[in-house]
Amino acid sequence: MLDPDHNASPLNPLPPVLIALAIVMGLIEIAFQLGTRGLIGGPQAIGWRLEAAQNFGFVDALWQQALATQTWPVDTIQRLITYPFVHQNATHAIFGIALLVAIGNFSAKVFSGTALMVVFMASSVIGAIAHGVIMNTQWALLGAYPPLYGFLGLMTWTLWIIARREGTNPWLAFRLVGILVALQVFFYFAFGGANTLASEVAGFLTGFTLAPILIPGGLSTLRTKLRER
Repeated sequence: MLDPDHNASPLNPLPPVLIALAIVMGLIEIAFQLGTRGLIGGPQAIGWRLEAAQNFGFVDALWQQALATQTWPVDTIQRLITYPFVHQNATHAIFGIALLVAIGNFSAKVFSGTALMVVFMASSVIGAIAHGVIMNTQWALLGAYPPLYGFLGLMTWTLWIIARREGTNPWLAFRLVGILVALQVFFYFAFGGANTLASEVAGFLTGFTLAPILIPGGLSTLRTKLRER
């Protein structure tokens, strides 16, 4: 979108960081699926997903205990960055990975691979903390959704800047996140399950806030790119 080369391929090559994240998440989900079907791991493989959720998911009770006692075990801290790699089921994983790659790939047209990784990590951590502070639930926080909302924050910030530059309504840049949040609320009240909205909104705000800091060359570089469009 911001590439001034009109002869460039419409298929933007995926940044290595997105490829790596998608491969790791995908392989973990494939292992769960094969284990459930008894194709690998023996009988104990049926419980791999539950075991992974217990060991690597962000558990609100553990966070509340750490806050109350002011002790921070490694097991509790590492969950801040491990939960995005474990999903609730195959559908949860497929949509999470697909959206992570698609939204991250848009952001990669402006931001570096290092910036994407910083946002992935920061959104994961802040999303988990928001979940632990705001929510009071027995459900473990799982899946790539808080960091993908971080990438959505980068994307929204970029569209917001473009709209302001072109004199169009900048608030339209927030349409996608508004739709996704509305769908999240609908599915929660319609079908129940884990309420992860706090972590996702926190992830989005993290990406949006970090965007002007992480853009290569700062805002002046973005303005130059926009003038070349």
